[in-house]
Formats: sequence, C-alpha cells, structure tokens
Amino acid sequence: MGPIILFDKSFLQSLSLDEAVFFDHFFYPNICPSFFVETLADLGKEVREGRTPEEEVGIIADKTPEMSGNVNIFYGQICIADLLGHPPPISGQIVVPGGRPVRHGDQSGIVFEEAPEVQAFRRWQEHKFMEVEHRFARI
Repeated sequence: MGPIILFDKSFLQSLSLDEAVFFDHFFYPNICPSFFVETLADLGKEVREGRTPEEEVGIIADKTPEMSGNVNIFYGQICIADLLGHPPPISGQIVVPGGRPVRHGDQSGIVFEEAPEVQAFRRWQEHKFMEVEHRFARI
C-alpha cells in the first residue's frame, strides 16, 4: 500500500485503463463524496459522439480504484462529530463511514459494510442506472 492520495474525476479521465490499475496498486486512493456527485452529473451532460452518457459514466466507474482505495466520510459529518466531542483523527488516515462494533470471545473489532457509493459504482460499471440517478443528473 502506497501513500494516501486524493484525486478528482478529471484525473481518472486522463488515465488509460492500464494506468488506472497501476494507480490503484501503487497508491491508497482517498475517494471523496463529491467525486460520486461529479461522476453522476455526467449522466445529464452531452458526451462525445458515438457514446451515451451511461457509457461515459461506466468508463469512469471502470477506472475508479477498487482494490486499495476507500470512501472518505462527508466532511460535514466529521464537523458535526467534532462539535459533539469526537475529534477527527489527525494522522492523515481516511475516515471511513459506518462501522459497527463486534465482539467474539475476548476480542473486539469493528465491521464496515460496503458503502452505498461503492455499491452504486458497481452498478455503474455494468451500465445499470436507477431512474432517480438519471433525474438527479438532469437537475
């Protein structure tokens, strides 16, 4: 696992699929929530001739890091938690949403379910979009 890196949609668009695989392998990508909104907005845009908006979003979804990256929590939630007495870590780590404590015998841990954004990206890679996503993109 390499250094943590924050990226935007245009960076991924500039990479070939092979370069995106190397990016995912050599870095630990921090996927911010606004990345998903930017990508979804492409469903409502004009795209290059010969492609549909769904194909364009699918291409971005194919290049999005899956193996080593993680979705960062929305900054507003971090601010609210801080105001409620739970300061954010200042170690540079990615703050992952969700998580529930579990115990097994004398051991304890935290289980993180797959984020809804990640589930949506899996659908987008298959060019499957919900009607609500199309409406949101048009707005």
